Amino acid sequence: MFKIIYPQSDATLYESNPTANTGLDEILEVGKRLSTAGSSYLKSRSVIKFDMNDVSSALTKYNVNLTDCKFMLQLYTTHAKNLPADYTIDAKLVGDDWTNGTGQVSLTTAVDNGVTWDNPKSGSIYWTSGSQEIQVPSGGGSLTKLTNVSAFNITGSTAGTYIVSSSNTNVTASITLTSTSSFGSATIVAATGSFNVSDTVVFASQSLGATISGGTDMTFTLVDVDFRNASSIYISGSGEGGSWLYQSGSGIYNGSLTFYSQSFYTQPGLDLSEDFSYRPTDLNIDVTGAVKTWISGSGGFTIPNYGFLLQFSDADEADVSKAGYVRFFSRETHTVYVPKLTMYFDKSSFATGSLAAMDLDSYTVYTKLKKEYKDSAVTKLRIYARDKYPQKSPTNLFPMTTVKYLPSNTLYTLKDAATDETIIPFDNIYTKVSCDSTSNFVYMDMTGLMPERYYRLEFKVTDGFVEEYIEDDFYFKVVR
Repeated sequence: MFKIIYPQSDATLYESNPTANTGLDEILEVGKRLSTAGSSYLKSRSVIKFDMNDVSSALTKYNVNLTDCKFMLQLYTTHAKNLPADYTIDAKLVGDDWTNGTGQVSLTTAVDNGVTWDNPKSGSIYWTSGSQEIQVPSGGGSLTKLTNVSAFNITGSTAGTYIVSSSNTNVTASITLTSTSSFGSATIVAATGSFNVSDTVVFASQSLGATISGGTDMTFTLVDVDFRNASSIYISGSGEGGSWLYQSGSGIYNGSLTFYSQSFYTQPGLDLSEDFSYRPTDLNIDVTGAVKTWISGSGGFTIPNYGFLLQFSDADEADVSKAGYVRFFSRETHTVYVPKLTMYFDKSSFATGSLAAMDLDSYTVYTKLKKEYKDSAVTKLRIYARDKYPQKSPTNLFPMTTVKYLPSNTLYTLKDAATDETIIPFDNIYTKVSCDSTSNFVYMDMTGLMPERYYRLEFKVTDGFVEEYIEDDFYFKVVR
């Protein structure tokens, strides 16, 4: 199943026009242009933000877990020029809050009441520079003691992973035994509190006990350890052209450590990109890690959602042999190609009841779609299969009405009927066709589909290595 979410705000940042806001432009641009003097390339980047409350509401409405979802950021190209054969577009997490503004790049007098190349907001507010070493959340955090962690035993000398817990701090530590004579640390794999998952816990003492049945009884006692009460996420940037989040350290600190170590934990979603090589320039990036970071936080800390910063990769921006730009439709476009964040999740089920399987060598498929559906509807669309040439029998005098079921690996895709643009592609996890004792069906959330347009369903049935596509006239219209 899917849920389509449209952007809350977006704008382009032009190095060539650093104080101009473009919050109401119909396009977003990413790339590099030759300066007027012809001596250098000037960059263009875009910012785009989606409301995470829409995601949270969908999680609640459909009773699904965030960990079971996939999120795709999609932008559609309106124009591209002078692009290299190979290039990469990065989607970084913006580090500073910004205002959309009401400017347009074509205005004779620049509007500066929103985000620009120089400023995230109007007034004397500037993009963060990496040299400022600003931590997210800000404040640096205090030191928190991990105390009263009881001793535990490991019996046996076999290398492996063992579990210990601390009742008062809700810590679960995974202890990896690598040697029977020397051991000094363990790794937290799940935790709640003011420290990160996968931090390191340092042991105060260790002793070898008596050998039991060829193994070794090892007793470890956890020392009181200081944890820094802050995340390992920082804001980077050059002070212009946007800012972005990066990770430095794992958030652990004690007296013997002067620096953090991020080798124990990597925050997902901070390094997102899509590579292009002789292919269409529409953007389709998996941003699942970013959405999870905004909703679930990092190491128990809330990471604010300031959207994505879209740009050529750092390497491509620095490469003087690469230039060109891509223009995407923005949220202000008067077309159907509005940028979107598509949320995928599996709500399929397959219980055939008394239905019989259809004959894959001879069958037909039909639906009972309504002509129109409200753009606020979430509905169940029924799909019926039957034998193509049904035969009467003493026990079935009306075989034309005998419904059979499509295979459990049947998938669906949704397309715009006018443009044949794929809205929702086939996916082996998220677009499976369901079945109950009545017929096959799919759930369809109409709330993200453009109203006053026709849409077309298509199905894929797989039998071994044979893939058959059912492209009959399965049309419906979404209306206001």
